[in-house]
Amino acid sequence: MAPGSGLAALASLRRWRPGLLARNSGHALLWQLVRAVCLALYLWLLARLLGPAQYGLLVAVLSLASIAGTLNGGGIGVLLLREGVRNPQAVPAIWIRSCGAVLVGFPVCFALYALAVRCLIPARVDYSIWIPLGISEIALSALSNAAASGLQSREKLGWSGALLAVPALGRLFAAVFLSAAVEIPTLSAYAALQLGCALAGTGIVLSFQQWRSAGRRFFALGEAWNWWWQGSGFSAMYLVALAAVDLDKSLVLKNSNAETAGYYALGYRVVMTFALPVTALVQALMPRLVRQISVSAGSPARTTFIAAAAVLAYSLLAALCLGEFGRNLISLFGSAYSKLDAMIPGYCLLLVIYNLRCIAGVLLYAENRPWSRAAIEGVAIGLVVVCSAVLVPRYGLSGALATAVVSETWIFLFSWVLALRLLRGKAPPGS
Repeated sequence: MAPGSGLAALASLRRWRPGLLARNSGHALLWQLVRAVCLALYLWLLARLLGPAQYGLLVAVLSLASIAGTLNGGGIGVLLLREGVRNPQAVPAIWIRSCGAVLVGFPVCFALYALAVRCLIPARVDYSIWIPLGISEIALSALSNAAASGLQSREKLGWSGALLAVPALGRLFAAVFLSAAVEIPTLSAYAALQLGCALAGTGIVLSFQQWRSAGRRFFALGEAWNWWWQGSGFSAMYLVALAAVDLDKSLVLKNSNAETAGYYALGYRVVMTFALPVTALVQALMPRLVRQISVSAGSPARTTFIAAAAVLAYSLLAALCLGEFGRNLISLFGSAYSKLDAMIPGYCLLLVIYNLRCIAGVLLYAENRPWSRAAIEGVAIGLVVVCSAVLVPRYGLSGALATAVVSETWIFLFSWVLALRLLRGKAPPGS
């Protein structure tokens, strides 16, 4: 080694700064961790307070509300993200139009949600439970997600992650208040508290957006319906995607009982906390891939494969940790959930499959292929319905987990088949 080369290398290392993708992934991961801590504490409090049966009923209703919420705000967020990447100066005006679209789409989405509650929840659920939860998820969460998409389009993942953490903070506050101030915790009391916290959180988000938009008004209804309709393809994609992973909670309740639904939902939520770093990476990847595809600013294939390799390595490590410490995590929720101990290997497999299919999924988003993605996950919904009807009544919790693994494997395989075909079409000659 030449004299001074070591000092030169050290000096260059000190001058090194992580790239924008790395910084944005770090910012998104930081806020994902904040969100994860809030949701973990919220999950721990509610699961212990309500017990498996009431918790299973709550998750079943919340899952339906979240699915309907994607139909209202999912496509609007994608449009805001794409248009913001192409023209950052137009984001404030697009945000105002997006708020109006959420308002005009709410009645249709809420009506579909009410129908789903009536058809899929076997026990009669009181209006004081499903109506507040529906309002908070279908209208208020859609506004928060749209605001975060606008910031994500300009690769401001720090602010975007902060806005996405606001609803999680609201849920945690509702659970803390329920445990501290309500003598006998009930689902009705929690639903009212969640709605109140969601209203407060949305007020914070709207105030922030008004400040970022230099005092513009909140809503513009002139083009709202047209904007909502333009995003309907992406909304359908999000709806189908979320239904493929969340509808099973309601179907377990329908095909078995509330306790089994509570066990399964808790295990699934624990697993999804291990997927949060992948979610952060996906958030950072989206604007990068949109730019590479739309204006040929780089290689989407190289970006996708590097991300997939990183996710594979992380997923195997996370699955190892879950297998080693999963029983300790479950024990924190009390002995009532001890039946989950035997399911940990299946949840580890589910984690790896889910993480890897997310990378193919974000490429389909960026490639403007909403209906292709919706078709893949639409078949997965059919698999969930059939497998749940066949396996859950016979095998209970094991059948519910097998249903999730089957549907996620289908999405993983066919998402990657389509993603590889798209990438091959963009490869330069001779590559």
